[in-house]
Amino acid sequence: MSIYVDKERGTYYIAYSYTNDYGLRTQFRKRGFKTKKEAEKILTEFKNDLFKGTLIIPSKIQLSDYITKWLRANEYTYADQTFRLYEGVINNHINPFLGNVIISKIKTQHIQGFIKNLYEKELKVPTIIRILGILTTCLNSAVNEGLIRENAATKVKKPTKHPKEMKFWNVDHILSFLKTAKDDPLYMVFFLAIMTGLRRGEILGLRWKDVNFDDQVLSIYQTVDNTGRIKMGTKTLKSTRTIAISDKTVEELKKHKQIVESRMEELEIFYGDLDVINCTSKGTPLSPRNVNRSFKRLVKKAGVPDIRFHDLRHTHVALMISQNEPVKLISERLGHSKINITMDTYGHILPTMQQEAANRLDDTLFNKNDE
Repeated sequence: MSIYVDKERGTYYIAYSYTNDYGLRTQFRKRGFKTKKEAEKILTEFKNDLFKGTLIIPSKIQLSDYITKWLRANEYTYADQTFRLYEGVINNHINPFLGNVIISKIKTQHIQGFIKNLYEKELKVPTIIRILGILTTCLNSAVNEGLIRENAATKVKKPTKHPKEMKFWNVDHILSFLKTAKDDPLYMVFFLAIMTGLRRGEILGLRWKDVNFDDQVLSIYQTVDNTGRIKMGTKTLKSTRTIAISDKTVEELKKHKQIVESRMEELEIFYGDLDVINCTSKGTPLSPRNVNRSFKRLVKKAGVPDIRFHDLRHTHVALMISQNEPVKLISERLGHSKINITMDTYGHILPTMQQEAANRLDDTLFNKNDE
């Protein structure tokens, strides 16, 4: 017999003994059932889970302990900068509010309260979404490990991110800027950003051995972080990629290589093993902050719309879209892990392509019939 009457409370309770996965006798206890039928239902579900091997014993570990171990266990999957971002989010936002909660007791109310707390901190919606994404991923891991039955974070309505206006240059702006920047020491950095769509860190991490002039391709294997340090590996696995470069890009790279080599001869210096394409006079990687400062100065001098350096990546995409390049190709050039990231980011500037496709369909079906 496993179901008993609690005479004091006038309810039923379960006390079911079984052998756990470690060969130890233990007991499943649960109280507060108003009817014997309710208790029988829960006991049957428990026995079925036990038989199928899907039984989840609620974990007594606190979220702060689990999320710290989870992050450390997955450290190798993240770039250093991403890992530090996650660590900061956990220490500054997640643990102060939810850290003391037992992971198996986290309910939707906890998540809703956490979201309210983030809004009260006056954080921007994209930041809140990023924080919730980290928490959701962590709790998904706990589900997979059998520590919790379900992820409460997936059952809460997330804040809606309203797409902000994307800034990018048109052809006239690009040509005006490149003309102004032509004699600047960092010209190659800006030129590559426009012509390849690479991220700033990827451009600063490029080495001469990563460029194949014969096949007209360059490969991205390392980056430079915000502190100016070289980091092997890229933002994601898809970010480690090889992309084609144009005749003009090959021409400019060869000119830049001659300038770098002549400077080495003139100063009688050896740049060492770093081999970076865009470097200081000592052959070390350029400072990302100095790149941004030079870019802002040249933008003002050229009299073109004020945009961020990262917006040169958007400018590259806008050029690709204007040429009716396939979205999959654009996604591969950008190094996005999934094509839907490209669609979510740039989908709002695709309608012109759809209209042109619709017009071509008219030409294909009906104009021929009119002849």
